[in-house]
Amino acid sequence: MKKLFLLFSVVLTILISFKSQALTLNGFGGYRSGSHAYETRLKVSENWKSGWFASLETDSFNKTHENNNEPFGLSYNEIDTNYTIHLTDKLSLKPGHLLHWSSAGTRLGPYLKLSYDVRKDLNLGIRYRYDYNLFHSTDLNDNNSRAQQQRWDGYITYQMNDKWMTAWQTTVYTYVNDYRYNNNKTWATENAFVIQYKLTPTVAPYIEYDYLDKQASYNGKKNITENSYRVGISITL
Repeated sequence: MKKLFLLFSVVLTILISFKSQALTLNGFGGYRSGSHAYETRLKVSENWKSGWFASLETDSFNKTHENNNEPFGLSYNEIDTNYTIHLTDKLSLKPGHLLHWSSAGTRLGPYLKLSYDVRKDLNLGIRYRYDYNLFHSTDLNDNNSRAQQQRWDGYITYQMNDKWMTAWQTTVYTYVNDYRYNNNKTWATENAFVIQYKLTPTVAPYIEYDYLDKQASYNGKKNITENSYRVGISITL
């Protein structure tokens, strides 16, 4: 925990020193009904006028997946960077990379996102990401292998007025080798709904509901419907 706090302090200092647009702190607490797990997240991110984006995030759960064939733990740390390329005044491309690490090991996640501003208040996006583990785990055939997955994300963000914003994200991800998710399938889906209220020009509390497929595990049982309920706040410095 001390090492993680030190890492956050160093990154925060660096981001502030290069600050040119919007440094944001984001945190939430949540509960997953299927696995009866509590979660917390702290995230710091920065957008630069040059087009670069970077974030550092830590997520902590009071338990992890009860699935030996699924090596993705719930508690983790993550660094995300991307760069915006404006193709037109409405269309942009964002190549990026995600570095994810937990007690299980380290995972790389290169991605490409296409974003389209339908109107000033409405944005659509789609993203493809490939997750590549640097560590080995045991697959369904008892082989020592690396679990790789492909992930597609779709986004809709709507700014209802100067105070209220709503967003929806849908995700489909699939294993490319012999592993299974907690729903006993090689693929799974997620859907996230967010409503955010701008309390002040810099402070915006929000609520989030996620449907996480039949991915929960509890008391040795798997394939349980998982719902996530989150309450958070975003602060722009």
